[in-house]
Amino acid sequence: MAAVLEEIESRLGFDDDSSLSTEFKWKAVSVGAGVLSAVLARKVLAKVWGSSDDDENHGVIAAAQWALASGIAVGVARMVGQRVAVKAWEQATGTPPPGHSA
Repeated sequence: MAAVLEEIESRLGFDDDSSLSTEFKWKAVSVGAGVLSAVLARKVLAKVWGSSDDDENHGVIAAAQWALASGIAVGVARMVGQRVAVKAWEQATGTPPPGHSA
């Protein structure tokens, strides 16, 4: 991933000491963590939902339950993913990510 970020930075003209470069790196890590955690949450929820839906009830109530469960699961997963990303950034760089205080 570092090589990809370096290639992007070189093509966009960022130098190594640029705060924009740091902000760009953090945005990439942050967005990646959010997307990955949301995708994983949806997959886990689909597996759990599929195994518990034995009667194949696909009415309005079941759709509402799925929407509620999906929204909660994805929201919680994204929050956890962001916290993990912050901790990983702090361990990797020794500083908090841009926009976060220590």
